Amino acid sequence: MIRLTRLRQTDPLYINPDHIERLDRHHETVVHLLNGTEYIVIESPEEILEQVTRLRASVIAMAARMVTEQNVSSEVATLADVQAAAASPGIPTIEEL
Repeated sequence: MIRLTRLRQTDPLYINPDHIERLDRHHETVVHLLNGTEYIVIESPEEILEQVTRLRASVIAMAARMVTEQNVSSEVATLADVQAAAASPGIPTIEEL
């Protein structure tokens, strides 16, 4: 989950980044989810992409640590699987879209 801040509200908004369909930038950023829900947040699209990138990188790093520490069963992942996942292309930047 990533943490965002709604416009004019102080409570944090936690969103599963896999449910984000698109981000629109007007005066504020509009987060469109796959189910049609929209949220207006104060973070820029670049900040949101950075959060998503960091989240996914941390998941890959945690998987690599678990594999190297032999704390996962062999049916879950191998070190080669984790290394291959880490080598796959990342999330495109705004400029690349």
